Amino acid sequence: MSRAFVKEPDGDAVEDNLPERQMSGHPNYVTPRGLVLLRDEQRRLEHARAALADDESLAAKQTRKEIERDLRYFNARVASAQLVERGLVHTEVGIGSAVEVMDEQGIVTRYGIAGEDEADVAQGLVSWLSPLAGALLGGRCGEVVIWQRPDGVRELEIVSIVPLSP
Repeated sequence: MSRAFVKEPDGDAVEDNLPERQMSGHPNYVTPRGLVLLRDEQRRLEHARAALADDESLAAKQTRKEIERDLRYFNARVASAQLVERGLVHTEVGIGSAVEVMDEQGIVTRYGIAGEDEADVAQGLVSWLSPLAGALLGGRCGEVVIWQRPDGVRELEIVSIVPLSP
């Protein structure tokens, strides 16, 4: 079969079909912690790129392409970051708030409202763009908010609002 019909790179060629990371069209609100995380990732990627600078292997070339793509993303995210700093007193839920809510069964859960890149459900951090955050944003202690979920509506009472831990 002719090589013209094979889609693998020749010799030491690196494939150019690496897609860019998807950039959000929303404002890039970040907490102080979120901005630190973005900058830490920038530095990590810059160090990784420098460590591969003299390596001409095919694997290193491909890894450098991935690092460059990720650096473009994180550089843009840091450049577009809009820092949201919250005071020590939180009278209403906003980005940078940690919110305790009680559901209909009396179960209390804590959520942190964070920027898109900082969101981590395993740590209880939800993006300010999530449906849960949308239900909570602007809420005050004692208020009941409606959280529209795919499996139905849930009512949540806001029990407390405190600053998100750094």
